[in-house]
Amino acid sequence: MKSINPATGLLIQSYTRHSNEEAIGIVTSTGEAWLDWKSTNFNLRAKKMKQAALMLRKEKEDLAHLMTLEMGKVIHEARAEIEKCAWVCDFF
Repeated sequence: MKSINPATGLLIQSYTRHSNEEAIGIVTSTGEAWLDWKSTNFNLRAKKMKQAALMLRKEKEDLAHLMTLEMGKVIHEARAEIEKCAWVCDFF
């Protein structure tokens, strides 16, 4: 699998494909994690969501740069999208 800059056509990164068994394992473990999350008390979930918001804001410049490379998004739009995602984490 390749990540290619849509503006330049240059390769950003190559990734190894997962086997069918690996993909099934990932989907299974994700489902199990969701069941655990669903039964986690509200205070812990709120704390984790606040931590996610903090991480998004802390890594905003690096994430925005990656979004411009991989999606061709304008940098100020990428920053705004990250802020929106952090806001959603804070809200929920």
